[in-house]
Amino acid sequence: MDSVGWHRVENAGAGAIGVGGKQYETGREPRRKLASGWVEQEVSRYLDYYSPDYTSDNYNNHQAWAKSRDRSLTRPSYIRIQLDDVQVVPLTPQTIQVTFWQAYESNTFKDRVRKKLVWQNQNDQWKIVQENVLYD
Repeated sequence: MDSVGWHRVENAGAGAIGVGGKQYETGREPRRKLASGWVEQEVSRYLDYYSPDYTSDNYNNHQAWAKSRDRSLTRPSYIRIQLDDVQVVPLTPQTIQVTFWQAYESNTFKDRVRKKLVWQNQNDQWKIVQENVLYD
């Protein structure tokens, strides 16, 4: 960790990590806002947490992925999410990895999966650049 300039990594619930003398909020608040946009089915707020270049393996570009997320967020009559065992690990001075258990429930689907998100600091805003379901 020292080789990439991180001077402190706090528990994700603590709300900040230190990088090169600066503190960045990466804990509860961004997760809460992302989950809140999801649960409240506010698509633009949810999508704002992803990099404008983000796409998944199933889509050729960000626009196609965003359109699919719009349908996924607006189709259910409700969405509930719970995140547990959240761990934040620095990868570089501008990139962190967050892993957690996610329990998702809506009127159309329910699951519990372990996820990994890679967040990158882009213009002093943390954006998701990678998202994976982890299979042990």
